[in-house]
Amino acid sequence: MSSFAPEIKYSNRRRTIGLTVERDRQLVVHVPAGTSDDTIQAILHQKRHWIQEKLDHPQKYPVAPTTPVMRPGSSIYFLGRTHLLQTAPELAAPLYFDGHTFTLGAALMPKASALVQTWLRRQAQTVMLPRVERFAKSLGVSYQRIQLLDLKYRWGSCTANAALLFNWRLIQSPSTVIDYIIVHELAHLLINDHSPAFWNVVAVQLPLYERAKTWLREHGAILEELG
Repeated sequence: MSSFAPEIKYSNRRRTIGLTVERDRQLVVHVPAGTSDDTIQAILHQKRHWIQEKLDHPQKYPVAPTTPVMRPGSSIYFLGRTHLLQTAPELAAPLYFDGHTFTLGAALMPKASALVQTWLRRQAQTVMLPRVERFAKSLGVSYQRIQLLDLKYRWGSCTANAALLFNWRLIQSPSTVIDYIIVHELAHLLINDHSPAFWNVVAVQLPLYERAKTWLREHGAILEELG
């Protein structure tokens, strides 16, 4: 098996050992608190062929895309729709969005990527946080905190101390995809693994969640292009 150092996550809430290969080919081992290293190594050896299969999967775990240079006419993705970037000689704000087109002061074009990213991050706070609250109430769960971060190749994470971490880049995807990732992580506050019971919880909230999974698999790399 390739030499990938696993990330070990201990949790007092777990009763079984679970393995996950993230989209960046990071192997994560979820184990109950107090699990010995020998037990973990035995599981890794037992599952070595499954792990290697996931590590070698080119479609689900693509190589990181190159970051394109942003210029007039470039596409900006927001809530699943494509919007063009244009310039104007003078603007009251560095970046303006009218619901269809993004307009940037011409002199600020060298800073376009940073300005667009800042705008999208703010929108992620506005759009995603209320949705987390709504689904948490529907599921009857509580959490410690929410953070929107650049999670490299992860879309979301639920930590052992009930902190929810979401990739701000999700704001570029359709709202159904955002909801799927939110519900997925909130469901882990009820069930730690990806058993049928877990997916039943997700399906109750989002009966068409498989469509969101497919969208991410086919278009997720686009969300990572903005530097």
